[in-house]
Amino acid sequence: MVEAQGAPSLDARRIPRGALPYQGTRAGVVGRVIAALIDVCVIAAIVLGLRAILLVWFVVQPGPSEALLPSRNEFIGLGAIGLWAMWAACWARGLRTFGGFIIGVRVVGRCGGRLGIWLALLRSALCLVFPIGIFWAAFSPANRSLQDVLLRTSVIIDWRLSMPTVRRRAPVRSSTLESDSTT
Repeated sequence: MVEAQGAPSLDARRIPRGALPYQGTRAGVVGRVIAALIDVCVIAAIVLGLRAILLVWFVVQPGPSEALLPSRNEFIGLGAIGLWAMWAACWARGLRTFGGFIIGVRVVGRCGGRLGIWLALLRSALCLVFPIGIFWAAFSPANRSLQDVLLRTSVIIDWRLSMPTVRRRAPVRSSTLESDSTT
């Protein structure tokens, strides 16, 4: 069983029986798109809520400050920055986004661990600027999006609660070589 950082690991008995054969395999395009759409909806709800709060505040407190209300395009830009930051922060820490949590997918690096901060920032920027690249996973035999191919990342099906700890084995010292050299 794999130990997790910060939370007990989710063992095979707690993974849904139908999902067990898929645990750790690369996610397909449908799961990726649904997870991304959930993330977009979460950020859109936050930005729309902020806009509604500002509109109510400007109605209650009218005056020359109404001209300071950000435009629709500025709110869209704020949402894009929020989505970019959320994806990067979650992926860099080995966490799943809200959509990834609901769908059961996680973004991992080349060796199956979490992404570094720079790789996470770059991957989230590529996903935001070129979202159509996600559909490359439909044609890729390895279920990898264009962003995954370029940055050597993967989106895997993962029902565990937190990122597993990757344990590196210490180099094994051979006692036979030491004993042979002394004789």
